[in-house]
Amino acid sequence: MRKQLVVLHAEHHLPATIQSRKGDTANHDAAGLQQDRAADQTMLAIGGDPLAQHASELPLACALTFSVPYRGGMATLKYLGGYDERILARVRELIAEDRLDALLRERYPDMHAVRNDKALFEYAIALKDRFMRKSDPVGKVIYDNHLQVVRDALGTHTTVSRVQGSRLKASREIRIASVFRDAPAEFLRMIVVHELAHLKEREHNKSFYKLCTHMAADYHQLEFDVRLYLTHLDNRRPVTSVAAPA
Repeated sequence: MRKQLVVLHAEHHLPATIQSRKGDTANHDAAGLQQDRAADQTMLAIGGDPLAQHASELPLACALTFSVPYRGGMATLKYLGGYDERILARVRELIAEDRLDALLRERYPDMHAVRNDKALFEYAIALKDRFMRKSDPVGKVIYDNHLQVVRDALGTHTTVSRVQGSRLKASREIRIASVFRDAPAEFLRMIVVHELAHLKEREHNKSFYKLCTHMAADYHQLEFDVRLYLTHLDNRRPVTSVAAPA
């Protein structure tokens, strides 16, 4: 039997948490400015006027995802590190008032139907063929149940080289945190776009974000709102069972 040697190259990912933007490069500052503007747009909408014009009925699947009471105590904002304190204060207020789910529900009412790895692969390849046809081939795209918890990442992009006979064959693999399996359709698009952009750009620089916005014009808004969504999930009150009386 012919042996096959597998070599894993450097991995790139979208971290689940942001520590700070204070030490970023100029390229990161530009991307951070776009994200701050997206945050400003969302926070303005939270005030009540813009989103109130787009309220819609929430499908059952989405209601099951969002409609869980928040737990008491100080809100956890680990996904929003580095954002302006006024934005964080507004988010804390929304959580305390149990209104963050309503904001997300109104803005993103539609859930996707990409439920398994086969569908996810087809979804990612369709985006790649539309916007990045000449980029390196992708051999695998899967949901990863452990990614967010173990790796503190929402998605990863890995180059895998396999020795087949006398040749070295390389392919790309993308893993998406399973939290996106039950997320709004726009959020899945955002994370897949992010990982596809790494096919051409290894670092989170100006060219990288330009490619992201080429594939999703509202990319910066979506990334911020994904962090709001994860913050919402992180602050839900756990469902506890009530023991029957003895």
